[in-house]
Amino acid sequence: LEVVTLERAEELDAVRRDTFERPFDLGEPPLWRARLCLAPGEEAHLVLAISHLVSDGASLALIASELLQAYDALAWGTAPEWEAAVPYGDFVAWQRGPDGAERLEAQLAYWRRQLSPPPPPVTIARDRRDPAGRGPTRRTERRLSEELERALGALAREAKASPFMVVMAAWQVLLARRSGERDVAVGTPVSGRPGARFQRSVGLFINTVAIRSRVEMRRSFLDHVARVKASSLEALRHQDAPFAQVVGALDLDRRVDATPVFQTLLVYNETSPGAARGGGLEQIGRAHV
Repeated sequence: LEVVTLERAEELDAVRRDTFERPFDLGEPPLWRARLCLAPGEEAHLVLAISHLVSDGASLALIASELLQAYDALAWGTAPEWEAAVPYGDFVAWQRGPDGAERLEAQLAYWRRQLSPPPPPVTIARDRRDPAGRGPTRRTERRLSEELERALGALAREAKASPFMVVMAAWQVLLARRSGERDVAVGTPVSGRPGARFQRSVGLFINTVAIRSRVEMRRSFLDHVARVKASSLEALRHQDAPFAQVVGALDLDRRVDATPVFQTLLVYNETSPGAARGGGLEQIGRAHV
């Protein structure tokens, strides 16, 4: 831990930029850096950068939670009481051992069945209003209004599904309408943590799965939500197979104008990733480097 004394509060932005933007040397551990910045007065900021090779979003939430617990305990003059966590090395050993290998092969067999024959590429004509020179890959973020969140929750309860499943169903219907394809696959990230044993472990567990559904335009939207629900639950039951190995197990005709299996990725967050508070501390943001 590096302690930095700031003469002016404005210097904090420069420290943050250097901490986050300076690349890691992947051959020199540790793949994280921490700076405790002491600002004028009694304010302090802990700036923590972690390479994505050793952490994911769920791991960052665990780290933030345990930092808050530690601060609370120390403020009261006690030692923090953390739940025991299995080291990431144990996960790697399990993954490479007989049990992990057998589980992986069973899951790859499922994905061979689910994605064979492969879904057709979903192609949507680019908007003519797009500025010249914009690349083919685009990331778009939308925050739902409170009114829309309530409506989404009501529809999910009616469909006996999760809000994510409803949003995924809506996205697949939109893709089907815009592309003309009825066999639609969409990627989505999953935690990739097998069972309860590794739920509190810190490391890079995150994986990607494909949600594949047939869009029948003459059926009701709730019917399609039910189809997406079934596909999503099956995908979650088989989320341990790394997506790169899934692609490798498929007999795909590779194309230079389309990514394998799916062309869109849906990331649905029910809570904001930014805020965690406790003991007079506030986590104001997080990012991977």
